[in-house]
Amino acid sequence: MKNRIKELRKNNNLTLKQLGSMVGLATNTISQYETGDRNPKLETWIKMSEIFDVPVSYLQGISDDITGLQDWVDVTGYSKNELKKEIARMQKYNRIKIDDDSQKQIIQAVKNLEQHGNDELSALSELQAGIKVYARKLLDEFFIDQEKLKKQEAVTNGIKIISTRPPFYDDMRPEVYQEAIDIISSAQRELSELKGRIIKGEFPTDTSNDDHDTKD
Repeated sequence: MKNRIKELRKNNNLTLKQLGSMVGLATNTISQYETGDRNPKLETWIKMSEIFDVPVSYLQGISDDITGLQDWVDVTGYSKNELKKEIARMQKYNRIKIDDDSQKQIIQAVKNLEQHGNDELSALSELQAGIKVYARKLLDEFFIDQEKLKKQEAVTNGIKIISTRPPFYDDMRPEVYQEAIDIISSAQRELSELKGRIIKGEFPTDTSNDDHDTKD
C-alpha cells in the first residue's frame, strides 16, 4: 500500500522543501515519507491531510474516496446523499463557505444532522434549554415554594443551607408562580412540537433566498 504524499504534493505544485516548511519537518524527512522508508506520526498525517484537503485515509492510500464521505457514512450511518444535501443547504444559506476545506464542511453537516450544529433545530433545542434553565432560575429569585424547602431540608438531613438571602420569598403569590411555571412548560412543549413538524417535513422549503428571473 503506497501513500499519496508525493502525488498530492506535485498536484499542488509544492516542492519537498515547501511541504517540509508547512509541516515543520526537514526536506529529507518528507522524502522518506514519500518513499515509505519512514511513517509519519498521526499528527503529521492530519496536518498534511489539511494542507491537501483530503481525508487521512486517502492520503495514506487506504481509501480511494478523496471526498472522505464514505468514512463518515461508515461512522455516522448517514448516507452520502444526506451529507451532500446538508452541505449544499448550508452553502446556500451561507452557514459554511464554499471554499472551506471539505472535511470541515462534512463535520459541520454531521453536527447539524445530529442537531448539535448551527441549524434551526439546534437553535430551537438551545432555546428550550434556555427557557428551562434561565426562566426557572429567575422565577425562583421571587418565589420558592415552602414544600420545596421542606423537601430540600429532608434531603440534607435538616442541615440549614447558608444563603445570602432568606430561603423563602413571598414576592410572588403561589398561584401566580404556578401559572408562570405552566406557561414555561407549555412553551417547551410547543417548541418540541415545532421541532417534530420540521423533522417530519411539514414546513415547505424556504425559497425566499432563491434567485428568480424578473419580468419587465
